[in-house]
Amino acid sequence: YMGAAHILFDTSKYLWAEGAVTVKLIRKELDNQVAGFGKVSSPSTDETVEITFQPSNRINADILTFLYGSVFSALPGTSYFGSTDTVVKVHTMAGRALTIANCKPTTFPSLNFGVGVKRFGGPVTLTGILKRNTTRGTANALFTPWADLAWAAEPDEADYPQSYCQVTWASIAGVNLHAMDAWVFAPRIELRPIYLPNLGTVDYRIDNVEVEVTATPANLTEAQLWETYMLGTSRLLGKTIAGGDLTLAEDNPGLTAVVKNAIIVPPTSNFDTQNPIAGACSWVSRRKATAGSWDPAATLAVTAAV
Repeated sequence: YMGAAHILFDTSKYLWAEGAVTVKLIRKELDNQVAGFGKVSSPSTDETVEITFQPSNRINADILTFLYGSVFSALPGTSYFGSTDTVVKVHTMAGRALTIANCKPTTFPSLNFGVGVKRFGGPVTLTGILKRNTTRGTANALFTPWADLAWAAEPDEADYPQSYCQVTWASIAGVNLHAMDAWVFAPRIELRPIYLPNLGTVDYRIDNVEVEVTATPANLTEAQLWETYMLGTSRLLGKTIAGGDLTLAEDNPGLTAVVKNAIIVPPTSNFDTQNPIAGACSWVSRRKATAGSWDPAATLAVTAAV
């Protein structure tokens, strides 16, 4: 067990881990008690697999699709795992692989924008569930035991760029926002497992999707901030607060995120010689329909080199 492991997805694409990769079989059991004897049996009621790791700073279109996919466009009540199995392998440096039959992220890491910061703000948790249209007793329905698998890739230093980020918000026109620290793009995804007594966990449903971006502004005056709080005559009760797209765009090649219909959460103005900036501002997405189609909460894309 000494050594490292990384994640293989989409057959042969590598997601490198910065540290340990933890793999755990999650088994739920029903305790059967007998008075005077205690627990005498514990039949299994469900099994899933959890994989937890910290992604390295590498980012590309394939990794974006694997980690976030179309979740920002999903509407509440829709299936998260969908109708197609997502195969994931845990691949060790010793050339061994554990294959999970149907596995997707269920804890989504935040993304940091800015030079001198880590790309991912936290670990990823992948959850493996029962393979589609398969009974529990079928071989490899949840995972395939460890088997030999040779390495076919290695990290490239060109995959780890640091890029300057330009941030604009449609509600403050013509201003490129600067921050005292990194811009943090944080998915707020609520998932609900679907459990069947004879099959266990067979899917997750999406309950809510939104995105929050936080940063401590460095070049906005108190007048500009207070003007944004009053968008849409917000001081009149019952009026909808107007929003606008918040765009975080790194120089080419880099990452671009757009938080749709974002509104700012009013922070506290702090007039202090030692701490002139009160703290972080937050922008939160809201869902909105355009021409009869619901916009995503946010979009993520890798900008190609020019």
